[in-house]
Amino acid sequence: EKLIGLALDLRVRIITIGIGRVPEDETGRAHGRLREVLNEIGRRAENYDIHLASHVGASSPVDIKKMLDSLDTQGVGACYDPSVLIPMGLDAVEGVRELGSCIVHAYARDILKGERGYVETIPGQGIVPFRDYMLALLEAGYDGHLIIRREAGEGSVKDVIKAREFLEKLIAA
Repeated sequence: EKLIGLALDLRVRIITIGIGRVPEDETGRAHGRLREVLNEIGRRAENYDIHLASHVGASSPVDIKKMLDSLDTQGVGACYDPSVLIPMGLDAVEGVRELGSCIVHAYARDILKGERGYVETIPGQGIVPFRDYMLALLEAGYDGHLIIRREAGEGSVKDVIKAREFLEKLIAA
């Protein structure tokens, strides 16, 4: 309730949340409780034209979609970050198609595979297929912003500017 009030005060329409892993047993108590909580919070958010956007990554897009489809509210959607799916062995573009109109918030983040695993990099310098990703978002009806988010690197402001230039060129092409 307080978070929704704060969002209203700040004129924020999307609150990103992490719900953790969606329990696999759809008939189990944990799954039912998660569904109950998301319904309750989602209805409150919906009353104020706010969306809760659950991060994809702890669970696959398919599992998130099943959970969202089981809710009795449109107040809960998905927060999509293609860079978290690739290390899970999932197709970042196919994930957009699986979630479709449930996506209410989307990131432009990129990664590279290094010697010690995956590392974040400037969008356009990694392995996320941005052209296909952005086309899939359009096809899914996503009309929100594509948020550039950098958590690594030394020149984060410069990195964001480079990312923006890359995305603008992609859009213009």
